[in-house]
Amino acid sequence: MTLARMRYVKALCAIAILVSINVLPTVRAGSSPAKISFQLFPQNPYNAFYIGSDMTITVRMHNSGDKGGNAELNLVSWPPGFSAVGRNGIQLPYIFNIPGKGENEEVYHSIALIPSDNAENGAVEFTLIDLNDNELVGDENLTLNMIVPKLSRGELVSKAREWGLSENPLILCIPKYRRYWHPEFNEIDNADQGYVWLLVGENGNILVDDNTERILLENSSLPWKIGAIEYGEARLWGGDGYENVQVPTVMVAGDNNFDFRRFELYYANWKGSPSWVTRQIFYWTQDKGGIGEEIPDTERVELWLSAENGENLLTISDYHFSAFRYDPVDSYTLIDIWHCPVPSDYYQLYFNFTVADYENVYPMSNIPYDHQGFSTDVHPGSEVLRQYLPLFERNLLGLGLVGILYLVPEIRQLRKQKISRSKVKKPTRS
Repeated sequence: MTLARMRYVKALCAIAILVSINVLPTVRAGSSPAKISFQLFPQNPYNAFYIGSDMTITVRMHNSGDKGGNAELNLVSWPPGFSAVGRNGIQLPYIFNIPGKGENEEVYHSIALIPSDNAENGAVEFTLIDLNDNELVGDENLTLNMIVPKLSRGELVSKAREWGLSENPLILCIPKYRRYWHPEFNEIDNADQGYVWLLVGENGNILVDDNTERILLENSSLPWKIGAIEYGEARLWGGDGYENVQVPTVMVAGDNNFDFRRFELYYANWKGSPSWVTRQIFYWTQDKGGIGEEIPDTERVELWLSAENGENLLTISDYHFSAFRYDPVDSYTLIDIWHCPVPSDYYQLYFNFTVADYENVYPMSNIPYDHQGFSTDVHPGSEVLRQYLPLFERNLLGLGLVGILYLVPEIRQLRKQKISRSKVKKPTRS
C-alpha cells in the first residue's frame, strides 16, 4: 500500500471513529419499552400556602424503561380563587419527551398558583398520557391548605392596649420567610412556619409572633419608611382584609417585557437579627405577536433588610433554578431569553457570588443551601458544563483512539529504524 493511500485510510478510520463515538451511544437502545410515571410536589405536610401568597406545584416525570417516550401533561383543575401560571416557558397541556433510564434524567414542570382575595383550600389535579401507547399514566391530585393566623384582630387590639399602643393601631399580618419553591426539600419541618403581626400606633410599633404571642421587636424600622431607589406595592392581610403597603425593592433593568409583577413582604431572621425580605416576582404570560414564544415563566429578586435599622443586608435572585446571594446591589438586569435576574454589574455574577445560605435563616434546618431546581450545581455556567460533559467525554475518547491510530504506526516505524541502525556495524579505524 502506497504512503498516500495509507494516509487516506487513516483519515477515513479517524472519521469513522469520531462518528461512531457520537452516534452509537444514542443509537444503541435498550429492549424494554418506556414506562412513565409521575409525582406531584410539595407533598404533605408541605402542601400549605400563606394568605395572599402564591403556591408552586411541581410535577416530576420519570421513565423506568430503557427507551425514551413522549407523554402529555395536562392541568385538569385547581382550587377556587386561583389563577395558574406555568414555569419554564411551558403552558399546559404540553408534550414532554421523557428520556429512558439509561440517560438517568428526569423531567420536571411547575406551575405557580396565584391567589385572589377569595382564594380557598382545594385540590390541584394533573393527568399524564403516555403517547407511545395512548394510555392514561395516571390522575394525580394534591390538596392545598391555607395557613391561617391564630390570633384574631380583636385579641391583637386588646394586647395593643396592654403594650401601650393607641386604641386603634394599624395591624398587618406578615408571613415568615419560606423558599420560593422546591419539590422535595422545604424548611417547614425545621422552621417556625406561620406569621408575625406588626402593630403600628402613634407612639411606636411592636412585632409579635403569631404562634407564641411573644414580642419579637419593639419600635422596628418600618418597611415602608426604609429608604430605597425603588418601591413596590405588597398586599398584606390586615385582619379584616388586605392593606396595600409600599415596600423597598431593587431596581430592575433589561428585559422588562413581563406583563405581570408582584411584590411580597416576609419576616426572617438573619444571623440572629430580625429582618424584612421584600420579594419581587416577574411573570411573562403573553405571546409577543407570534415573534418567538413568550409564554409563562417566573423569576424573582429579593432584598433583605434589617428590621432593627433598615440596613441593606443582601440580595438573592434566581439563576437557572439556583438561588444566589450577593452583597447589597441597587440594580439587577433581566437577561433576554432566559429572564434570569443578575446584578447589573455583570462581572459580579462570576467573581462575587455565593449560593443562598439558609442556615442563618433557619438554624435548625438540615438544608443549608437552596438550589431552586433539581441540580446540585451552584455556578451559573456549571449547568451548561453538566449538559455537555458526556459529549465532551465521548469526543475525548474518540480523539484518544484517533491518536493511537496515528501514533502506533509511527512508533512501529521508529522501532524498526532503531533496530535496523543497531544492525549496521560501526566503521573500524585504520
